[in-house]
Amino acid sequence: MSSTANKKSKKNSIADVSAPNYGFRYQSELVGLAFLFLSLIGVRYHEPWRDELQAYLLGRESHSLSELLNNIRYEGHPPLWHLILFIQSHVIDSITTTQFIHILIATLTVYVFNKYFTLDYKLKILASFSYFLFYEFNLIARCYGLGILIFFSCMALYTNVVYRKQDQHVKMHHFITLGLLLILLSLTSVMGLIMTISMLCLIATDTYILYQTKTLSPARIRGLLIITLCSMISISSSIYFIKSEPDNSYPVSYTKSLTMDGVRFAVSKVFTNYFPILPNKDHNYWNNHVFVNDEQTIGFYLGSILLLLMLFFFLSHSRVTLFFLSGTIALMAFCYFTNMRPYRYSGHLFIFLVSSFSLVEFFKKEKTILNFQIPAFINALAQIVFTASLVCNLYASCIAYYKDIKYPFSNFPEAGEYVINSKLDNYAIMGSSDFIVSPLTYFTHKPIHLPESKRDQRFMIWDGSRRNAIDFNDIISELNLEVTKHDTVVLILSTPLTYIGPDKKTYAFQEDDINGTQIHMKFINNINSINIVNDENYYFYIANKKNNIK
Repeated sequence: MSSTANKKSKKNSIADVSAPNYGFRYQSELVGLAFLFLSLIGVRYHEPWRDELQAYLLGRESHSLSELLNNIRYEGHPPLWHLILFIQSHVIDSITTTQFIHILIATLTVYVFNKYFTLDYKLKILASFSYFLFYEFNLIARCYGLGILIFFSCMALYTNVVYRKQDQHVKMHHFITLGLLLILLSLTSVMGLIMTISMLCLIATDTYILYQTKTLSPARIRGLLIITLCSMISISSSIYFIKSEPDNSYPVSYTKSLTMDGVRFAVSKVFTNYFPILPNKDHNYWNNHVFVNDEQTIGFYLGSILLLLMLFFFLSHSRVTLFFLSGTIALMAFCYFTNMRPYRYSGHLFIFLVSSFSLVEFFKKEKTILNFQIPAFINALAQIVFTASLVCNLYASCIAYYKDIKYPFSNFPEAGEYVINSKLDNYAIMGSSDFIVSPLTYFTHKPIHLPESKRDQRFMIWDGSRRNAIDFNDIISELNLEVTKHDTVVLILSTPLTYIGPDKKTYAFQEDDINGTQIHMKFINNINSINIVNDENYYFYIANKKNNIK
C-alpha cells in the first residue's frame, strides 16, 4: 500500500512539473503595474499625430450627440471611441488626457489577459509587452485598443463564467452582459466587428457540441437567444456606421477583382504581424519590415507556410478552428480589398493568434467536433513558432519604444506651439496638405482654410467637395482670394515652396511678389526635424496685399 501510494505521489508530482503554470500570485497586478509604469514613460515622449487628433477634434468640435454622429459619417468607424472623446473633451480639453485614458484602457486589457487567459505565465508576460499590445495599441491613442479590451473581456466572461460554470450557476445576467459587450465591441471599429463575428463562431461551435451531446439546457437556449438578438443589433449597427458615403474621398485603392498582387499582399500580412521585424537603423521603423518589400514575395511564401502550419494545428483543436479561421480570413480579406499597409489595420492577426492558443489550452480536455489528428512534430512546431512570434514581438516592442523616445513621432505639437507663441493665430490661416495641417486647429481653436476643399474647417471632412491632389497654382489661386478678404494670411504647407533659377537649379522660396496676383509673400519659419510619421513637416509663410506689406 505504501509503495503504491509513493508511486502515485511521484507520478502526480512529475505531472505537476510538466503542466503549464498559468500564473503566479499577483501576476496580473504586477504585470499591469509594470505595463502602466513603462507606458507612462513612453507616452511622455510620444507626440500625438494627425489620426489621433482627427478623432479628438471630431469629439471636441461636436456640440451634441447628433452633431457628432453627423461629423463622423466619413470616418469609416463606428462611434464608440468618438463618443468617449466627445465626453472627455467637453470635460477636460486635453489630448494628453486622451493619451492617459488610452493607456489605462491598454493596462486594463493586459490585466484581464494575465488574470483570465489560459496560457503559461511566461507566454502571457511576453504577449503583454508585445509590439501590438504594448506599443501600437497602447502608446498610439486610437479606437483599436478599446476594441481589444472589450474582446478580451468577452473571452474572459465566456470561458470563465458562461462556458465553465454548470447551467444551474449561470445566471441570465451573464448572457445579457456578454450580449451587451458584443454590441460595444462591434461599435469600436471594423476589426471590432470582425472580433464580434469570431466570438459568435466560438459560441456557435460550443452550442453545436452541446446539442450533439444532448446537454443543451433550456436555460442556456434562452441565454443564447439573448446573445443572438444582441449580435443582430451589433452587426447591423456596426455595418451602418462603417459603410462608406457615396462621395467619400479618403484615398483608398480598393481591389475589385482577383489579383495575385492582392493575394500576395494579404497573405504576407500573416508573416509581418506574427513576426514584426522592424528596421533598427534609423527612425523609419513604423509600419516597415526588414524582409518584406513592395513585391511581398518573401512575405507571401513565409505567410503561406505559417498559415498552413496554424491551420493544421487548430484543426486538431476543432473547438478553436472556426474562431481562428473566421478572424484570420476576415482580416486578410480586409487587407486584400483595401490595400491598407499600416500595422494598425492588420495587427489583430497577432491578437487572434494569441487568443486562439489560449483557447486551445482552455479546451484541451474538452470534447472536440473533428477527430483530426496531426503528427506530434506539427504540434510541437506550432508551439515553437508561437513562442518565437512572442519573442519577436517583444523585440519589436523594445525597438519601437526606444525609437519613439529618441525621435519625435510627429512635428505637430512643435508646429502648434510655434503658431500660438508667435501669435500667428491672430491672422487668418490657410494650409495644405489639408490632412496634415488641419489638426493645428487643436491649438488655434478656430477653423483653417483648406484649398483642397475651398472651405474653412476645424477637422478633416473626407467628402466629395475636396480634391486629393492640388498643385501650386491651385494654392496660390485660393490664397489670392483669402488675402483679398483678410489682407494678411498665414500660409502653412507640408512641403516647401521652391522655384527654378536661371541656372536651372532649385531654390527655396524666401520673399517676393507673386506674379499675376496681389500677393506679397515671405517665408518665416519651418519645422521639419526628423519625425517617425515622416510627412508631418510644416513650412510657414506670411502673405499680404502688395500695398499692405508687413
